[in-house]
Amino acid sequence: MAARLTDRQKKKIIADYVELGSFNAAAKANGVSRNTVKAVVMADSEVSWRL
Repeated sequence: MAARLTDRQKKKIIADYVELGSFNAAAKANGVSRNTVKAVVMADSEVSWRL
């Protein structure tokens, strides 16, 4: 069973994605997969419209 991300972790992933501009870079910075970063970013309405 996979661990769930906390709200704090999700906010950091989104902030790193915005700063770094890359799913891969944000994934490495947070120790998660590229798909996890993409899912978190796409679920956030304030960021996903920019994609």
